[in-house]
Amino acid sequence: MNTNKVGINNITLGCIYISIAIALSSVGAHALDRILPLRELDAFKTATHYQILHAFALIIIGILQLQIKQAKSLSNVAIMFQIAMLFFCGGCYLFALTSSTTIAYAVPIGGFLFIFTWIFMAVKCFKLKNAIGDQTGSEN
Repeated sequence: MNTNKVGINNITLGCIYISIAIALSSVGAHALDRILPLRELDAFKTATHYQILHAFALIIIGILQLQIKQAKSLSNVAIMFQIAMLFFCGGCYLFALTSSTTIAYAVPIGGFLFIFTWIFMAVKCFKLKNAIGDQTGSEN
């Protein structure tokens, strides 16, 4: 798959994830607030918040991939963000709707994956900066 298709796919997925999070946030604010205990409602709100933040990360990755040929290597970062969202946000959503503490064990795994993925993205971007600098002959 070429860099443009990968970039467009990441932007598209980011937009879809944001749309879903906004819809779920609306459900949480207008329906679930009447039936969920406060702890579960907080977990639900946290899930939508983190889903939106990390969907924007996918959009940023996609834009980088469209603008910089070497940024295709950020595809692994995009996949890792999606796995982290599955564990963290998915775990929060399921906990909120079921109150199952067993499901809640997925949340810290997702949190760790978020932290690791942001660090991994920083390293990839630093290497990308060096690769671009080497090609242009600049030291910036």
